[in-house]
Amino acid sequence: MIELSPDQVPTLSLWFAAGLPGATALAEHALVTGVGRWWADRAVDPRALAVTCADHLLLRGAPTALAPLALAPTRLTA
Repeated sequence: MIELSPDQVPTLSLWFAAGLPGATALAEHALVTGVGRWWADRAVDPRALAVTCADHLLLRGAPTALAPLALAPTRLTA
C-alpha cells in the first residue's frame, strides 16, 4: 500500500458511503477533519483503498488486490 497525498483523497473518497453511522463514518471523519491517513494499492486506478485513523482501519475495493503483507505500511496488521 502507498500513502495518498491529501489532493488525491477527495475523488477517491467516493468509494465510501457518506452520512451512514457506524464503521463507514471513519472515511467521512478522516476526509472532513483531515485526521487519519489514506492508502491505495497503486497510485493510478487503485483496486483497493484503506483509511486509517487512531487504531481503526477501513478497507474498500477488490479483496484479491492485496496480499496480507500489503497492509504492513498501515501499521495496523495483526
